[in-house]
Amino acid sequence: MSKEPFVFDDTNEYFTLPSLPRDVKAGFSTRKQGGSSAPYNSLNLGLHVDDRTEDVLENRSRFAANIGRDEGSFVFAEQVHGNDVQRVGPFDRGAGSKTLATAIAGADGFYTTDPTVTLMSLYADCVPLFFIGEEGRLSV
Repeated sequence: MSKEPFVFDDTNEYFTLPSLPRDVKAGFSTRKQGGSSAPYNSLNLGLHVDDRTEDVLENRSRFAANIGRDEGSFVFAEQVHGNDVQRVGPFDRGAGSKTLATAIAGADGFYTTDPTVTLMSLYADCVPLFFIGEEGRLSV
């Protein structure tokens, strides 16, 4: 286990949290290597802003390739600044990946026990919190 709180992968332009258990992976994207124009400048992953949908979908595809995950495994929540946390599983894979309308509705957090699910959260001025349950699975 690394003692560094974040590790930057300058090849793929993202940060990871190496102090998590070996079977749990978490990280943050940077704004590099994307295709969005100003003011979203590069790797915008949010469909909820006025960026071009085509650019966001291309950015998500690039990010999936960078982290070695299938973008069809992504699950996004609507994130409404509430307190609803929902469990997601394999049947939710792809939720919110292509359209905001298919995101997990009204949730600000979610968790899974399925390693084929990639939980995706978007942050601007909020602080992300990660919780790992007794079984060693990650929640955001």
